[in-house]
Amino acid sequence: MTAREFRKDEILTLRGGDTWRVDQVYPNNAGRVLVGLVNPFNPNHGTAFYADALPSCLAERPVPPPLTPTMPPCSVCGEETECDADGFRCTACRCTWHVVGDEPGGWDDFQATQCTSVIRPFADFTGDRYRAIRGTTYRCVLDADHEGDLHQGLDYHWSWRDNDERAIPAEKPVEATS
Repeated sequence: MTAREFRKDEILTLRGGDTWRVDQVYPNNAGRVLVGLVNPFNPNHGTAFYADALPSCLAERPVPPPLTPTMPPCSVCGEETECDADGFRCTACRCTWHVVGDEPGGWDDFQATQCTSVIRPFADFTGDRYRAIRGTTYRCVLDADHEGDLHQGLDYHWSWRDNDERAIPAEKPVEATS
């Protein structure tokens, strides 16, 4: 077996997890190479190994675990998007974004009728300081035939269900102010 070459200041991890720094590499009178190691955290603590025996003492370095890339959240509902060759896509909201650039997204069916559900989130805020926002309304940005009764405002912080007491019934359509 050919001895591995060791370089001065090379950091080695031995089996058991101890870390050592190569301090000296020199041949002895018998023709074997001696490797002097010191503890990098305590230079007064050292040891030595023959170069041909040291590789069997080294720990095998494990490979890093695989990456798990995450997709950006949908800017409408906040759920994780899917990625394909064309860009990012949210199947729940039926919208897409290009991979490159910071352009706004688009709807899968841009001609679909918008949902008529509207919420007035600040309707129960009392006091004069809330007068300016009390009448603010948000309309669901999803299409009219979206699944379920969960509605989404343009910002995913505003979501509501049909039974939300702040929701304005569809029979009384109100144009959204925001």
